[in-house]
Amino acid sequence: MGKGANDKQSGFWMFMEHFIRPKLQRELGRRVGPLDLMHFGMPHWTVCLYFYH
Repeated sequence: MGKGANDKQSGFWMFMEHFIRPKLQRELGRRVGPLDLMHFGMPHWTVCLYFYH
């Protein structure tokens, strides 16, 4: 089975959990759930892919 955005071990989720979630929680002042993380985090992931691929 291939890895993708749904795979919790993928670089995508590692990036979101360790870099984007803490940043969003500081900015929003509340806990960030998975849907918010996807919604607010995707632009950060897109920029990351653009610069590092």
